[in-house]
Amino acid sequence: MLTPSLSLGCQQAQILGLTTRGPIRLSDPLPGQDLVLQFQEGQAFCGAPVAKELDEAEDRWVEGIADAIPEGTEPRVLLFGPGASKTDPLYALRFLAKLALKTGRAGELAGYDVNTNPQIRHYYDGLPWGDHKVRLQLGGKQGNFERLSGENAHLILAVHPSTMLDTLFRVFTDNLVSGGIGIYQATVNHEYREPEDYRVFLSACLSLCRDTLEFVEQPIRSRLFRSFFSERSDDVHVLAMRRK
Repeated sequence: MLTPSLSLGCQQAQILGLTTRGPIRLSDPLPGQDLVLQFQEGQAFCGAPVAKELDEAEDRWVEGIADAIPEGTEPRVLLFGPGASKTDPLYALRFLAKLALKTGRAGELAGYDVNTNPQIRHYYDGLPWGDHKVRLQLGGKQGNFERLSGENAHLILAVHPSTMLDTLFRVFTDNLVSGGIGIYQATVNHEYREPEDYRVFLSACLSLCRDTLEFVEQPIRSRLFRSFFSERSDDVHVLAMRRK
């Protein structure tokens, strides 16, 4: 899918084009089955839905991560709990492409999931990674990111990872470099949907990780990353946390 003779920068532009399905609005409904692998569909590939708001958020976060990547170091991205998602790895690959454009160096993605469905590997093998490295860890022993530490990642992407926030923040802390960013998208608990209750929720988040993490920006109350779970919820938020 990629042209091997392209320069690194041109290759990243091609990756961004290949991984993008658009234009799309955040309010556009998507069939959930379009976002997850179906039976014997391991090598099917089409772009991820990318709205203008997501593209702009990616650029802001990549700009914020750049200072945390020393000269000569390849960008490192971790993907937590993608399961059979068609879109999670594409969003991660978009971040790698933008980080490569920023740093002039190809990067590495490490994906962790307890799911062992072999078609997941086939799907990842069919994506346009170019010069980026990809390492997929599946199964309860290797793929359980909740046990992970010391990965020195510059970015962690967790889209509806089905993990308690205190655990997730601890894993962010244990695996991000100083200045690295962890991105978390999930459904807002119905108990915290009203503005005042949501502010209480955010205060509770900070109390869990005040010494190690901070908000990069105000949480985004929108489903930036389109996933099977976000399509089933009418109230989704995105938290961007920086490692102090």
